[in-house]
Amino acid sequence: MAENFQQSQRGLRSETRVPILLAEYRALYDLLRLRLDAMDRRVPLAAGTLGAVLAGIPTMPPTSQVVMLVLHPASVAWLVASAAGHARSKEDHLRRIAEIEVAINEFVGAELVAFQSRHPGRGRFVSGRSGRISVLATATGSLAALLCCGAFFEATHPPPVSLMAYWAYLSGIAFGIAATLLRLRHYRYVKAPPASRLILP
Repeated sequence: MAENFQQSQRGLRSETRVPILLAEYRALYDLLRLRLDAMDRRVPLAAGTLGAVLAGIPTMPPTSQVVMLVLHPASVAWLVASAAGHARSKEDHLRRIAEIEVAINEFVGAELVAFQSRHPGRGRFVSGRSGRISVLATATGSLAALLCCGAFFEATHPPPVSLMAYWAYLSGIAFGIAATLLRLRHYRYVKAPPASRLILP
């Protein structure tokens, strides 16, 4: 069955392949718009909400302050992880779109589509320049929020042991954010084997 699948793939004419590729091309661009919307609107909106919560912490009752100062660093870590996840997905979309452009051009024997495959920033930054800026801005704001949390916690005059434990907690969150950025920097789009090879012997 695997051989028949490969033969049928080779037997497809360019007149059949090109419309299929164009359909995938359009679907990928639709999904890419969703990723761009998430990175350009939803992530900044979430960051703004967390910033507003952070600014309101000093006005809260003491117990609420402590609770929020514990939960807020975890929230900003989640925000960075979410932005990095969108960036990886956007990178996958961009690379696949570039592959489709090259395949279509090879089938028709002319360069008809080339925006992503010839983009000047292709391969330089994961998820492109705009994605890189969004992730870095989110990470920078998150690290600043951690410093603010530390300052607010110190203002509550906790015992020295609690203060040391809290700064250790913030340091762990900061290292986690740095690790997320490092993993994203080294991320590469790698195609999985065809589903038939995973199912068929």
